[in-house]
Amino acid sequence: MAKRIRFSLFILVAMIILLVTVTEGQVRGGPFIFHRISYSGKMVVDKVIPIGIDHKGVKLEAITFSGNAALFIVWNRTPRHVKTTVGIALFDANNRLIAAESYHRTPTIRSGKQANFGIKFDRFITDFEGVARFHLVFSIVE
Repeated sequence: MAKRIRFSLFILVAMIILLVTVTEGQVRGGPFIFHRISYSGKMVVDKVIPIGIDHKGVKLEAITFSGNAALFIVWNRTPRHVKTTVGIALFDANNRLIAAESYHRTPTIRSGKQANFGIKFDRFITDFEGVARFHLVFSIVE
């Protein structure tokens, strides 16, 4: 069981890395600096879950689960623009993977600005019933 969950998380992280690599290679045509923040938590629906993880001025402030979407708040307090991508996996009380999804548009967050964006799970679930916890991977590309 644990091997299956680890394998699912590995696939999710691999998809995110590939997505960021392809997108950045097309935009810049050169090397980039890549950082990853990982976070796991208990599922709480329709309430803000503070995360508050900061990496060199880019802060994943909070996440909210509502309907069938996860909504993120991110602050960029660096002197340059950054691109981000997020992948998230949802698990039941027995640690079985229910759904996994990622944000595909890699938004650019301007220096000193906040960005709000979300991931919909509409291909997998209609609501978060039965979801006990989540694991997310937040990637920053400079």
